[in-house]
This record gives sequence, structure tokens and C-alpha cells, in this order.
Amino acid sequence: MTEGRIPITEQISALGIQALGLCWASHPRRPGHSNHPYTLDCFGLLWTASGGVFENRELPRQHLQSGHLCLLVPGVEHCYGPHAGEPWREWLLFCDGWLPRRLLKEGHLSASRPLCVVGDWQTRWEHLRKQVEAGHVEACSLLAAEGFHALGAALRRPQRRQEDHPAWALADAMHREPARHWDFPTWAQSSEISYTALRQTFTRLIGRSPHQQLIHERLQLAARLLTEPLPVQEVCRLIGYADPAHFSRLFQRHLGQSPRAFQRSHAVMRG
Repeated sequence: MTEGRIPITEQISALGIQALGLCWASHPRRPGHSNHPYTLDCFGLLWTASGGVFENRELPRQHLQSGHLCLLVPGVEHCYGPHAGEPWREWLLFCDGWLPRRLLKEGHLSASRPLCVVGDWQTRWEHLRKQVEAGHVEACSLLAAEGFHALGAALRRPQRRQEDHPAWALADAMHREPARHWDFPTWAQSSEISYTALRQTFTRLIGRSPHQQLIHERLQLAARLLTEPLPVQEVCRLIGYADPAHFSRLFQRHLGQSPRAFQRSHAVMRG
């Protein structure tokens, strides 16, 4: 078995993530079944690279598939591990803060609905490990916050055919093309739904209004671009804003520091 664990103790209050820690383990093929019971006083995001089982007191045993993203909720014992005779590789991000606590309180996250597949987390996990080892705490917090938002949105998807609602298509399209000029009333009209109904359903399912979600997607992209040596005005243009001053105000309001300060902090950490 190979494993590792790295704590990150610096708090990033603007992102609502603190007490970060990352651990990973790779177990070779073994003849018996091995589970890992955990009861945490913080949250955990578990990503599995191979199949296995997962259960807790609120959820009967579930079969994991490669790429599942699983939620460990504070105070709830969770048990997970590989199928008998199978190898196992896991990444577990420990963290806490007002963001996951609020998502749990509002029902976006739940121990009774802890499993989903959200994007290419193998790539993100590898990126997260490198950020941890390099000491890039802001990037780690951003990835943790992104993970909780993605998991919360996925867990709130309705179980019936409502997942085909235009609100989900709009959210997916904004995630793919945040820099696009978005006209939400026109989108609603093309989807044969009133804009009021679209906005209300979008807010209920996603947890933000379409306008708020667009800001979120653009700032997530901006934060990633600002880790590179790009001019702030160019980042502003690439995420779909024409006014750098407006972009700077939004970034400061939502992420707690100006784009230039954010970029400088990453330049210092890169050395």
C-alpha cells in the first residue's frame, strides 16, 4: 500500500474553506474485502479511481464506480472500500468552513445522497496534490469550494425526467462557455418557457439565479487564468467582461481580494 497525507492549515475565509487536508492511498489487489470506517468532525470529499462499496447510517450499501465523488458529512460514520480481490485508489480531501456548512444546512448536501460523478476529478485531484505540495493555499481552497458546489448541484438534480429541464441545459452551457454573451430571456424563449419560470426553477435547482451563476462561472475561470502571467485586462476580456473596473469589483467582492493581489500571491508562491 502506498499512501500520503498533507495538511493545509491556513484559512481562506473569502472562499469559506478552512482546515484543509489531503490524503491519498493506493492498495494492491488483496484476497479479502477491506472497508475504511470514518467518522469526521469536518467534511470529506472522496474520489475513487476504482469500484467499491460505500455506506453510512442514513444510506444502505451502494456500489461505487470509478470516478464517483462521495461526500463524508461531519458526525456521520461512513464505511467504504474496494470489492473483494480488487485494487483500490482513493483521494480524500478533508476540509471545513462556512461554505460546506451552509450547503449542508440548506439541503444542497446530504449524507443520504452522497454519491455522484462530476467531471474529470482524476485530473483535478492530481492538480490539487501539486498545488498542496507547492503551498498554493488559495488554489487548494478554490478547488475545494468548486468541489462542494459541483457535488451540491449534482445531488440536487431531481430523480425523474425533470433533469431535462432547460435550467440544467442552461447551467451546463454557462459552465462550458462562461465568456459568451448571455441573453437569458432569449434562452427561455428558445426553450419554450417563460423567463420567470426559467429563473425560478434555475434558482431552486442550482441554488443561484442565472445571473449569479454566470458571475460564479466567470470568476472561477478568472481565478484559474490569473494563476498564469496574463494581464488582468486580458483575463477580463477572456471571461466575457468589457470593463476591467467592474471585473475587479466583482472579483474583490466574491473572492476577497483584487485580481492583481490574487495574481501576485500566486506569482510569489511560484517563486
